[in-house]
Amino acid sequence: MILDRFENLMKYEALIPNLAKAVEFCKTAGSLAPGRYEFEGGFVLIQEGETASTPEEGNFEAHKEYIDVQVLAEGAEVMAWADISGLELAVPYKPDAWFFSGQATEVVKIQPGVAYVMFPHDGHKACCHLDTPTHYRKYVIKCPVQK
Repeated sequence: MILDRFENLMKYEALIPNLAKAVEFCKTAGSLAPGRYEFEGGFVLIQEGETASTPEEGNFEAHKEYIDVQVLAEGAEVMAWADISGLELAVPYKPDAWFFSGQATEVVKIQPGVAYVMFPHDGHKACCHLDTPTHYRKYVIKCPVQK
C-alpha cells in the first residue's frame, strides 16, 4: 500500500502502468457525473455517496488484475488495510475481486487530496466511517497489473 497526497502520485509512475494518463483525467474530472470513464490503458470510476459501514464490518477486497488507486476529492472516509496473507478467503476470486475476512492491520482517516494505492496483496475496505456516515466523492483508478 502507498498512502500519499494526490499531487505526489507521479513519484510512483514506475510502479503503476498508465498512471500519468489517469492523473491527468482526474485533474479535469471535477464536474463529471459518477460513472465509469475509460482512458488508454485503464479506467476511472467516479464514485459519490455516503460511507456505509465501520472498518470492523464487511469483508476486505483485493484485486488481481488491477492496481487500485483511490483519490478522495470531497468529504471524508476511513480505509482499513491488511495484507491478504493474514486474512481468510471469504469469497473465491471472481473477475477482479477476492473478498477476505479478518482483522485490519491499519485504519486510516482519509481527507480530500489524499490518495492510496492498493496492489494485489493489499486487502482493503474503503468508504468506511468511524461514528456516523459521511459524504464522499472519489476517483478509483484501475491500472492493469503488468504480467
